[in-house]
Amino acid sequence: MRGVLREFGLPLGAGAGTALQRIPALLDDAAVDLPGVVRHAVRLLLDEVRALDARIAAIDHELATIAREHPVARRLQQVPGVGVLTSTALVASVGHIHAFRRGRQFASGSASRRVSRRPAGVGTWEASANGATSICDACSRMEHAPCY
Repeated sequence: MRGVLREFGLPLGAGAGTALQRIPALLDDAAVDLPGVVRHAVRLLLDEVRALDARIAAIDHELATIAREHPVARRLQQVPGVGVLTSTALVASVGHIHAFRRGRQFASGSASRRVSRRPAGVGTWEASANGATSICDACSRMEHAPCY
């Protein structure tokens, strides 16, 4: 949208938020010299972006609810740097944590490939080994019961 409007001499400024605020006013202003087809196309794109923003917000709300209600996800969020997305992704992808004997095995995903009957790479957590080991170490140092 920004590029199309710039082609017609209508710069919007920096940032997506700024553009999304200014575009409706430009489209509604009859004094702005835009062909009707372009005006209509940009309006359709703007509506699509708003619909996508609403869908993203709904998914974020669902994930936040899951992270708040799931005990393992809540526990994982106590680790510095682990938020709603990381905790729910781990809970969804790891499956049965007891298939891993050590944090290193979890980090490499080797237990899930041996235990799982899925093709290699499906359902495994693909992150850095140090990050996964840090999560496991942090969970094991917590005062409460292990997170899994």
